[in-house]
Amino acid sequence: MGARALTFRAPSPLPGWTRGRVLTHPARSAGSRGRLLASARGGVDLPQYADEAQRAREIEEDAGRPAAVLLDDMDTALRRFLAAAGDHPADAWEVPVRWLGGGLRPVRGVVGSMLREVEVHHTDLATGHGPDRRPALLVGRELETTVRRLRDDPGAPPMTLVADEDRIPRVTGAGPGPRVTGPAADLPGWLTGRTDGGALAVEPPGHLPAHRSGAADRARPATGLASAQRRGRGWCAASPAWARASSATAASSAGVVVRWPRSVRTYGVNMPR
Repeated sequence: MGARALTFRAPSPLPGWTRGRVLTHPARSAGSRGRLLASARGGVDLPQYADEAQRAREIEEDAGRPAAVLLDDMDTALRRFLAAAGDHPADAWEVPVRWLGGGLRPVRGVVGSMLREVEVHHTDLATGHGPDRRPALLVGRELETTVRRLRDDPGAPPMTLVADEDRIPRVTGAGPGPRVTGPAADLPGWLTGRTDGGALAVEPPGHLPAHRSGAADRARPATGLASAQRRGRGWCAASPAWARASSATAASSAGVVVRWPRSVRTYGVNMPR
């Protein structure tokens, strides 16, 4: 089902969010990252948002508009962001800017985080764009980021996560706990509550560990590994070939395809942790 056939006032799989809110979120996120790029270029302090309330207000105010307006808004916002990132001076990617929450981090983070916003919320629209369809670069970084957050969470269950593609054990909680194995895309998909873990296997056999991430909290038996065909795309956390390619595409959460300029993709390899 394409985005233009969706009812945007209907609930999305994301608890408490309509599809309109899900679609509006990356549009406003693109605008906020445009402010950070402008801040870095101009040497002025333009925060991503004044505060969390501004972020929530922007999403809420725009989420109830007609479908055509939502789609055009998101497409325009993403293209404006891509143009700004593509024109960003090569020597200004390390300039610190003020992200939401007040933290100063290099502006290069706008690229990887924007790609994540687009891909993750595309999944939240429930149009069939699952974690297994995300770019290989994002899959690797998403797994590492999710594992790192679990390591910082004192309430995280002990477990050892192993991606089929690299077989590296990643221990969380008081570890090592049960060993959860499967495709790299499916591990963070399950950990963030966006898949049910059906492509994962657990040792010793039994239920996947329960954790605090929405839909994934429902413990369920692991049914075994995904087929080799499903996980045959391969995975690399920072593929130089991806950065060298003359062009690349990323599907937006409205089903609109946008092109990532060369400079954007080059800096996307260095997504900040």
